[in-house]
Amino acid sequence: MRKRGLAASPPRQAGSVPVGLLAALVLAGGAGCGATTAAYEQPPTPAGTAATGPAPAVSSYRVGTADILLTDPAGITPRRGTVPAHPGRRLPTMLWFPAAGSPATADTPGARPLAGSFPLVVFAHGFAVTPQYYEPLLHELAAHGYVVAAPLFPISAAGPVGAPREDDMFRQPGDITAVITLLTRLAARPGGAWSGVVDPARVAIAGHSDGAESVAAMVLYPGDGDRRVSAVVVLSGRAFPPPVPTGAPIPTLVEQGLADTTDPASRGHALFEQLSEPKAYLTEVAGSHTSAAVGSAPADRQVRACIVAFLDTVLKRRPAALAVLDRLGSMPGSTALRVTGRLLSG
Repeated sequence: MRKRGLAASPPRQAGSVPVGLLAALVLAGGAGCGATTAAYEQPPTPAGTAATGPAPAVSSYRVGTADILLTDPAGITPRRGTVPAHPGRRLPTMLWFPAAGSPATADTPGARPLAGSFPLVVFAHGFAVTPQYYEPLLHELAAHGYVVAAPLFPISAAGPVGAPREDDMFRQPGDITAVITLLTRLAARPGGAWSGVVDPARVAIAGHSDGAESVAAMVLYPGDGDRRVSAVVVLSGRAFPPPVPTGAPIPTLVEQGLADTTDPASRGHALFEQLSEPKAYLTEVAGSHTSAAVGSAPADRQVRACIVAFLDTVLKRRPAALAVLDRLGSMPGSTALRVTGRLLSG
């Protein structure tokens, strides 16, 4: 993955996605965001209706997957390959979510969402990949009681016609806001397949590499921010060039591998210093640029457990989760953790 940073263009004001958002293919299980764009033009296949109410207090769920197509008519998409520039942003989005049935290690495409109200995590992928690449991490989050929505960015992602580019990154915070708006609106519709499944009061954003820069920008720059966001996870990110405004006091976890040669640890640490408290800096001693998200080593799984524990601490307000984060994040030779400020308020 190449890294160049957000393009120096004025961002669209986040948090102001228009009413004209269009969602299609809600609960169409199957191909995932690694498929071609034509895969998102088939009729929807409903996968059942979820009831409202509090989510069951369990730590492991079966994970269902589904695809949705989000169109944001207020955005602008530049030319890519033979596709000319055009109004609107087309955002095929893959969902991972708690599903009915016994827990399983594999995803279950087209499964019925479990009844309950779960926190939402919107995940931003890195350069020249798709959301499906991050299945180990995103499955883990859903298995622990989160609805995960991962959009395919129109210019920086792999898959669409033409080579991916990084000059559209400044629009990605607006894409993330659009996805938050779509999912919370779907959950607010009575009687629908997603009615009540997403808790609009518990929203997190997370990202890796270039996607990490997109979510970090939403913390640091008021024009990119979204007041609905209550927690942030930054994986293999980097600092922004000065001057950087004082960021919003949103609890943020910054993860960095010491063996990362794409974004060395000094860049992740510099980003951590730019953030306001409360915040946590998690080091994976042998971690590479991608290992925390997709690696299979015990330390990689340990870091993913730390990410779950951080979100459980902030969004589910579980003191026991903070103890897990402290323990798993501070294992000599494997991980190191630095926390400033109070992650668990109240």
